[in-house]
Amino acid sequence: MTRPKLLMLSIIVLLASLAQAQSPAADCDKIEVTVETKNTTDGKEDGSVKVNLSKGDKRSAKFIFCDQKGKVLNETEFKKQELLGLKKGRYILIVSTDDCSKKIDFNIE
Repeated sequence: MTRPKLLMLSIIVLLASLAQAQSPAADCDKIEVTVETKNTTDGKEDGSVKVNLSKGDKRSAKFIFCDQKGKVLNETEFKKQELLGLKKGRYILIVSTDDCSKKIDFNIE
């Protein structure tokens, strides 16, 4: 798949997930997630986040990490539950399964 097509697919998935996250299903009790963050050291881009899906369909789960402006940071790795190399800032995580989606905000200090 070419890079523009992959980017467009990523944007479509993100928009669909955000639209679903705005619906009442955003509070779906079929997904439980904990987020572990590691802050930066001395202003470096060495922060990280790890997602633990404790309840939900792990086979269909997708994890979409975005910066605060909505730029997808893991556009080719939606199954990956960890993101490294983060700088200080606010981020958005969308966890999506076949059942529902959840939007989670987190900070890296």
